[in-house]
Amino acid sequence: MKFSLKILALCTLISLLGCGNRELRIINLRMLEGGKTFAVPAGAAC
Repeated sequence: MKFSLKILALCTLISLLGCGNRELRIINLRMLEGGKTFAVPAGAAC
């Protein structure tokens, strides 16, 4: 029982630490230089 509680607590901690607001907006074509790529989904509803 203690082992499963520790695993549950560890998973909860990892999921909370993994959430972050790292929103990067591309405002200039120079920001894509250096081998960076991006994807555009096909058939997306606009």
